[in-house]
Amino acid sequence: MKQFLLIARLGVALVVFSLLQSCSWLGRGGVELPPLPPIVGGVTPRVAWTVAVGDGGIGLAPVAVGTNLFAASSDGSVVRLDGPSGRVLWRASIGRKLSAGVGSDGLTAAVVSHDGGLVALDARDGKILWTQPLGGEVLSAPAVAAGKIVVRAGDRILAFSAQDGKPLWTWQRAAPPLVLRQPAPVAIASELVYAGLPGGRMVALSLESGLLRWEGAVAQARGTNEIERIVDVLGEPLISGREVCAAAYQGRVACLDAARGTPVWTRDLPAWSSVGGDPRLVFIPDDRGNLHALRRDTGEPIWKQEALSLRRLSPPLSIGSSVLIGDREGILHWFARETGAVQARRPLDSGAIQTAPVAVGNLAVVQTMGGRLVALATD
Repeated sequence: MKQFLLIARLGVALVVFSLLQSCSWLGRGGVELPPLPPIVGGVTPRVAWTVAVGDGGIGLAPVAVGTNLFAASSDGSVVRLDGPSGRVLWRASIGRKLSAGVGSDGLTAAVVSHDGGLVALDARDGKILWTQPLGGEVLSAPAVAAGKIVVRAGDRILAFSAQDGKPLWTWQRAAPPLVLRQPAPVAIASELVYAGLPGGRMVALSLESGLLRWEGAVAQARGTNEIERIVDVLGEPLISGREVCAAAYQGRVACLDAARGTPVWTRDLPAWSSVGGDPRLVFIPDDRGNLHALRRDTGEPIWKQEALSLRRLSPPLSIGSSVLIGDREGILHWFARETGAVQARRPLDSGAIQTAPVAVGNLAVVQTMGGRLVALATD
């Protein structure tokens, strides 16, 4: 079951709380979900291929690099596949359990073990190149670009040489008293590293040096106690055109100028996950299970779909004429990109779909909690 955890810093002690949003509907026990609405149609999904990769988990999501697909499982397996066909090109074992998914640029693949080790593999054959201790828990998949591996470890962002694991730079920011314990990968584009932070802030760092280029606000803390004031940025920032967009827990959705960090627009919306989007629209599920579509350039609401109320939605994927999103029951849903109409749905697994589908060409690939990669096409 997906749930956020709060980490409270009290001296040297760590006290972990379950954060029950709004009310008891977050649990499975005894809560009847509203019936799903009729399907209007428009697409007919079919399974193009499926591959077993090992048990899934929070933060374990595939990554696409061109037509190649990389995925990892919690038991330490890492695979590279040909995306269009699903053919396994290689399969490697780290020999340790993993706490975060895989990152790759097509040349190097990187994962993080439960004991805080960053492991780099040759993306061509799966051979382990080097291991580097990180000195702390990591929940977010590494990002790989321009010969560097960037990983988030608690309140630190660290960069290493992809070639030999040499530490290159570290950037650190003290966290608020309470933070969400959640995967929040960095995103890399145009020689900048974008990271959403606790407290509703976003930063852009130089990929080369780690120096701060800009800092901007996604949301401002409000409320009378520390829990009400949590506005941590959720998940990975979305880089789209000249904007970088993100959502803050119980706060706002915002798009900032990617080069300067100045706000393009902000909108109050109690987000549940990170945003998805395309050149025209931004999609975001809220904490009640509603899916919102906003204009990327202005934040203007386009449509709101309430069909999945209380279903704890995954981050969305925009592909073709559809928006795809998974739910707590292991069902993948298709909505019309322009109108939000219900196009299709397909059960994939008995466990929740917790990570965003990934596009590989015209295929949408989902990693299930049950340990499968499922590629779906629409006719």
